[in-house]
Amino acid sequence: MKYWKKILCFLWITLFSIGFVGAQYDNETFKTIHSSDLNFQAKVVDGEVQMSWDAFTQNKEYGFSYYKVVRSFDKNNPYYPEDGYISYISDINTTSYTDKDRYSKKAYYRVCAIAYDKGKYRFCSDVVSVTKGDSQEIKKWESPKKDIPKDTSSKNILNKKVQTQLDNIFNKYKNKIENKFSQDEQKIEMVDAIIQALSKHNGSEKQKLYVNYLIEKFTTYKSTLSEWIGEIDSLIENLLK
Repeated sequence: MKYWKKILCFLWITLFSIGFVGAQYDNETFKTIHSSDLNFQAKVVDGEVQMSWDAFTQNKEYGFSYYKVVRSFDKNNPYYPEDGYISYISDINTTSYTDKDRYSKKAYYRVCAIAYDKGKYRFCSDVVSVTKGDSQEIKKWESPKKDIPKDTSSKNILNKKVQTQLDNIFNKYKNKIENKFSQDEQKIEMVDAIIQALSKHNGSEKQKLYVNYLIEKFTTYKSTLSEWIGEIDSLIENLLK
């Protein structure tokens, strides 16, 4: 078995061993920027909702961590992380997603680009409403400016005990990666494999909270490695001048 598969196996065993009890919500705060530039679109094809958007363009100023595709059946102005997500995408140039879930009611979709370089920012698109079976299936819903919070706290708060357990899990596997690999490129590849595996998890809402917390921990760790690589590349470039 490859080393990364062993790490993922141990990660899941350790993650589920904490029991998934007593979950409250993470007191994480994002600064919200409404971004029509994402040009979020959606259409129904054969009962599935196909979405597309333009790539995030403010990554040089704010950085880029990932996209979160959000869907809600009862809120016409959903946000990540308050209303969860249906897809996690770490590649800035991957700008499409298909929701294959079957349902026969109205749903509200949007995509949020998450950036951490200058704090915690979320750049959220316009909301698109989809009503399957209607001749007017796709309707754009413009979120009122007064409804866009400048600074919001997630309802999904993890209690301190669970958060400490998840931090211990993250640190354990971070140390495994640090001890196993000497090159940052190898570490990033390992972290990407972990993030992708975690993002495919389809457990209960409590479990999703835990998984999402770990994804963000690993994503922050990956961004640190990427920054170091950039600094080394710049140093080498200056030396060769």
